[in-house]
Amino acid sequence: MKITDINVGYAQSHSCKIGSINCSYEKLCLLFGEPKEIACFKTDYEWTLILNNGDHINIYDWKIGKSYCGEDYGLDGEDITHWNVGSNNPNTINILNNLINAEDWGGFEELKLKMFMSNKLVKCIMDRI
Repeated sequence: MKITDINVGYAQSHSCKIGSINCSYEKLCLLFGEPKEIACFKTDYEWTLILNNGDHINIYDWKIGKSYCGEDYGLDGEDITHWNVGSNNPNTINILNNLINAEDWGGFEELKLKMFMSNKLVKCIMDRI
């Protein structure tokens, strides 16, 4: 399975929490671009990854941002390092963990990304790096 699109072509349905990841907001933005706008006061930041088999992965904060906790107590994206992961398939978290938790591949970052993402997405990310 590979990630083919991010934040497009997805209607929220048949998804539930399958786990969590520890990752900086900066790294998520580097890999997946800016989070999409959402209309849920319990979540401020979310990315939806569409896989080539039709499955999806949602990465989101939950009840820790300013929308839910208020300006004084809520966290900005840059301060969040623990993210919830939802999907319609519990096995998809393995793709995410392998992509995010892999250490620096010493110049082979593009090759690593190609293992998990479509060529179109890899090009976008390499342009950001």
